[in-house]
Amino acid sequence: TEVRVITPIIAKEMLKRNIGNRKLIAGHVKGLSLEMTKKNWVFDGQPLRLTENGGLLDGQHRLNAIIHSGLSQEFLILTGIKQDAFKVMDTGKGRSSGDILAIKGYS
Repeated sequence: TEVRVITPIIAKEMLKRNIGNRKLIAGHVKGLSLEMTKKNWVFDGQPLRLTENGGLLDGQHRLNAIIHSGLSQEFLILTGIKQDAFKVMDTGKGRSSGDILAIKGYS
């Protein structure tokens, strides 16, 4: 586990090891890239997750956004994740707009 600055060149290299991930959603990449370009991107500790063999399990949209924006970003890198863990990734409940409003104190 380490925090690293991921440049567009490093992002391209990491994406070469992106095998068996879900389909890339261009609109999502564009949205993330726009936030990076506007300087709204915030390091939140969400990791880029790599297998024991260096395969990319999680982070393809963020890495593509780095390439699209041309801007380096800081990320937490987790390595050594078993490939089998992929089947349970991104299966948690997403935050709704109602959740966000409640967190801000609105009823």
